[in-house]
Amino acid sequence: MTTQRIGFSEQIRQAVDLAKKSGLSQKKICEKAGIDQATLSRFMAVKGGLMPDKLDALADVLRLCVKPAPPPVSYKPRREIHVLSLCDLSGNWPKPWGKAGCKVTLVDIKHGKENDVVRYQLPKDPVDVLLCAPPCTDFAVTGSRYWTEKDSKGHTRESLTIVYACLRLVMMCKPKVWALENPVGRLPRYIGPHQMTFNPCDFGGYLPKYQKTDHPCIPRMDAYRKKTCLWGDFEKPAKKPVRPVKGSWINDNTADKEIRSITPMGFAIAFFEANKHRVGIFDYPLPSDGEELPF
Repeated sequence: MTTQRIGFSEQIRQAVDLAKKSGLSQKKICEKAGIDQATLSRFMAVKGGLMPDKLDALADVLRLCVKPAPPPVSYKPRREIHVLSLCDLSGNWPKPWGKAGCKVTLVDIKHGKENDVVRYQLPKDPVDVLLCAPPCTDFAVTGSRYWTEKDSKGHTRESLTIVYACLRLVMMCKPKVWALENPVGRLPRYIGPHQMTFNPCDFGGYLPKYQKTDHPCIPRMDAYRKKTCLWGDFEKPAKKPVRPVKGSWINDNTADKEIRSITPMGFAIAFFEANKHRVGIFDYPLPSDGEELPF
């Protein structure tokens, strides 16, 4: 009988059962191997271990051939994983990907005119993950009373140009994972139904309790509501909700708009955890409770 790894208690149990059928009792097996019967029983029930010399003796009695364990499988990708994040001023959404060793490219016109999504050309490197967060000012339901005015002034058309530029890059890059986010509003009229909705507090459990937030007015652990829609090709992240302590922001001043547009860090981590396997990342650990995030 040959086994790949003698350390499996189930294989030992099967070998002992075969030995019993050939007339060798468990007591005799233990006497020949110099092992206590109770110790062998615990080992076969995966409730205890055996010293290497005892394991070798047991293998000799049971006529098992011990082979070295195969080397661990390496999950390192063949090439660098590329994450392209569009309309991304804060850079929060791709941060977990960057920390896992991926190449991250941020494209937002506020980073410079050369980062205008509408004029952005197809990158030379293949894109594995494409994240899109186009401006929501002309689509969010919180500004619905201004929709008619925005339509007449051409603001809606300008914003749709950015949305369609994002979707154009999705079609050209053909990423393994892509997603487009926007708050609840009228964007489905133009690009169809979304795949899911979430509030930041739905993923607050991914964050350490004492992690600092991106802005003083943002509650710790993203404990607030801001219903957001997601379109794309992705695995839905598992929720770890916390109780919200603050409602949605509804102010229209520029400062509040930029704060509201910051991707919740809990969601960013959850999205990464749910989709990392699609690009060959399997072993990136999450921080334990109380440990600061590494970004």
